[in-house]
Amino acid sequence: MEHKFDVPPVSVSCHPTEQLLAIGHLDGSVVLHQYSVNAEKSSLTERWTKRHKRAVRRVKFSLDGSGLFSITKNRALCLWDVETGKKIRCLRTAHDEPPYSLAVLPATSTKGQQVATADEGGVIRTWDFRASLPQICEFHDQEEVINEMVVSEVQGAWLLSASADGTLAAYNLRARKLFVRSEPMHSDLLSVCTTPNGRTYVGGGDGYIEVFNHGEWGNLVERIETGHGDTVDCLVAIRPNLLASASTLDGSVRLTHINPNKKLGKIAGHEDGVEQLTTSPDGSLLMSVGLDDSLQLLDLDALTARIPVQRASVKSPAVRLSSQRADGGFFADLNGGDGDESSNSGDDEDDNDDDAMDSDGDDDNDDGDQLMGDDSDDDD
Repeated sequence: MEHKFDVPPVSVSCHPTEQLLAIGHLDGSVVLHQYSVNAEKSSLTERWTKRHKRAVRRVKFSLDGSGLFSITKNRALCLWDVETGKKIRCLRTAHDEPPYSLAVLPATSTKGQQVATADEGGVIRTWDFRASLPQICEFHDQEEVINEMVVSEVQGAWLLSASADGTLAAYNLRARKLFVRSEPMHSDLLSVCTTPNGRTYVGGGDGYIEVFNHGEWGNLVERIETGHGDTVDCLVAIRPNLLASASTLDGSVRLTHINPNKKLGKIAGHEDGVEQLTTSPDGSLLMSVGLDDSLQLLDLDALTARIPVQRASVKSPAVRLSSQRADGGFFADLNGGDGDESSNSGDDEDDNDDDAMDSDGDDDNDDGDQLMGDDSDDDD
């Protein structure tokens, strides 16, 4: 089931309890849809549209679904009321460099942290939009763009970030500090997902998935081949032992079974590449945003019903990473000597041309306040 758009979509988010879908577009528009799906077709009904002046990077519903966060290329972070579409608040300059990734934080995060943003320079900030000074934390532990962040609530509250510098960082959201940063992988890290059984999967720039155990993010467990020729730009867990991955280069959406590791093949795709994958809250739908200006909805219930649950008898041991970037030697040994084989073991937006505009022409700067310099108590 495919939906085409006049303007390229770049990000999609599903409401946690209702059949609502938020889509951010390249032209700066943020659109809320009601969606319905049956055995034969799906439909999208527009509820409201708001517009930034620059491209949307990511959209995410708040934890309770009452708000919608958006980040834009002109460095803004905004919160919209889902029911009315009204702007609640916009941080004018949320980052010094354009933000690239966005994660909604669990209620167990301390000091009111609601959302995390990360930018093209590797800086992560956490925010409480209810506070007069909204910035809570700032982290500078990675050196290049943060491609994706996810939250894990296994034994605590953790924020995991995958960076183009080849590292995975794990932050303790209760202690509000870095827990561990991995040694650099042999390629940039593009995507990350977690499963309830304590595994973390990270998509790399070489078509492989890097596997870590929860709490041991400095130790690589194994590497898994996906079938993507180059990059694993998108990664979601369908069930604890079944992953869906996608690439912006080959345009395919593929399934990979974990433990035992098995490539299950291509299940969908977009001609010009895939921008994002996500699942509906009930796990019944897989949604893919394509660079061909389309959104595809795939019935996961029908698909996974044909895939048996398999189990391996031996658990793969952890492999401690080398302190050096592995371009050949270390990973050649790990991969049996062949690098191509997988292992089984301020508020409101700027007052210049980057300002955001609502679809009705209201400037986003009308009711916001400039984000001031960091308070020492806000930078943990």
